[in-house]
Amino acid sequence: MIPLFAVVQMIGAGILAVVGVALLLMAAIALLRFPDLFTRAHALTLISGAGAMCVLAALGVAHPEPA
Repeated sequence: MIPLFAVVQMIGAGILAVVGVALLLMAAIALLRFPDLFTRAHALTLISGAGAMCVLAALGVAHPEPA
């Protein structure tokens, strides 16, 4: 039987990964939709940074062993 902590850990990692991928997808859509360079750069840096942090946090939650 799988321990409850492992199940909660994997669910949390999955949620973080899905949120991160959704944020990265929104950054890609913003890059195509916004009209000028400055609004594109602003949206891309904010959203893609948050998306990358969520994906890396999901990796850290899923595999907590030290390197």
